[in-house]
Amino acid sequence: MSGKQVGVQKSSIQEGIAQDIQGAKLTSLAKIPELILELQTGRVDALILEKPVAQQSWHDTSLHYTATGVSEYAPSYR
Repeated sequence: MSGKQVGVQKSSIQEGIAQDIQGAKLTSLAKIPELILELQTGRVDALILEKPVAQQSWHDTSLHYTATGVSEYAPSYR
């Protein structure tokens, strides 16, 4: 994820996780729909969301998601 623009919800656990990703550039926004729009328009390369939020958000879009464990990028958040 180094050098990639990563979108997260402002003041969330996911924002803290993203801050631990070495070399990632963060976009922190208040609302999930704003983040999805950022991804759809290519302003961010990836989003970090809770799995249920991602599943619901992607239900109505043509985007695909990959579920990964937090420990993959930020072991301190296990």
